Amino acid sequence: MKKIVLWICVAVLLLGAAGTGIFLFLGHEEDETGYQLFYLNADEDELVPWDGLAEESDPSALVAELYLLQQTLPEKQKGEEVKLLLPKDVILMNFSIDGEALLLNFSSGYADMTREREILVRAGMVRLFSQIPGVKKIQFMIEDEPLKDSDGTELGFMSARRFVENSGKEINSYIKTSMTLYFADKEGKMLVPEERNVYYNSNVPLEKVVVEQLVKGPKESEHMTTLPPEMNILSVTIQDDICYVNLDDSFKNLLELTGNTLKTELAVYSIVNSLASVCQVNKIQISINGKTNEQVGTTEIDGLLSPRSDLIREEE
Repeated sequence: MKKIVLWICVAVLLLGAAGTGIFLFLGHEEDETGYQLFYLNADEDELVPWDGLAEESDPSALVAELYLLQQTLPEKQKGEEVKLLLPKDVILMNFSIDGEALLLNFSSGYADMTREREILVRAGMVRLFSQIPGVKKIQFMIEDEPLKDSDGTELGFMSARRFVENSGKEINSYIKTSMTLYFADKEGKMLVPEERNVYYNSNVPLEKVVVEQLVKGPKESEHMTTLPPEMNILSVTIQDDICYVNLDDSFKNLLELTGNTLKTELAVYSIVNSLASVCQVNKIQISINGKTNEQVGTTEIDGLLSPRSDLIREEE
């Protein structure tokens, strides 16, 4: 279908070639072309593809049009609730195209997304813009700084080929898994389970992901964190059905974090019970800077530790 396009988009996007914050496309007579847009499902843990139509053919103009379409919910949702891919406080500040490379520069709010949502956003955006003829690789920036992975490594350019969904359980080299983690109750006296879905890079051992999630703390308001947020995880490995966890000195400073209300053995066994639950191991060795004969509060961490069900509060 042909029609005259009168499209004025003012605000945050800058056309690299035009060097302006205002798009003004007048009198373009183009055929509409089908593109696949991406939204989040109601639980915000999977991408939902959606058919859309765009009119622009110039690559820069098409980036702008697809972005605007992406940030608008479809009028008819076919009985399936979907949510916008990007949070409202995250905007695409500007972008540029250089040959086959598209660089997207987002506002600082991008860094505030949960890791799970950020992975979905990245997957959806890469797959969206890779449909533009000539665009084969995409790089993400936050306020002109390259996007980095959790270990501080720049992600660099990504292609749609890297993002492959397998029955909704795998995005790129990222894997979605459900896990039971153990935090402290609000009194700091017992462990309580917390269920969560996590996306993680398949290059990162699952056992390390478990400890990373514990460091991030609980999501439920009635639960208390058990590990200092500044704690560094030096290594987490499994060998011969034994999980070896090596942490830095800040692990011993957790009482300062909780105001002496947390039983120190809960810090130790939040790690032990969580690893046992998720990774199916029954022996865990915790060391601090490589030393195993250490003490956290009144709790000895020397030797191999086994999960303790007596520290878990029974569900009411």
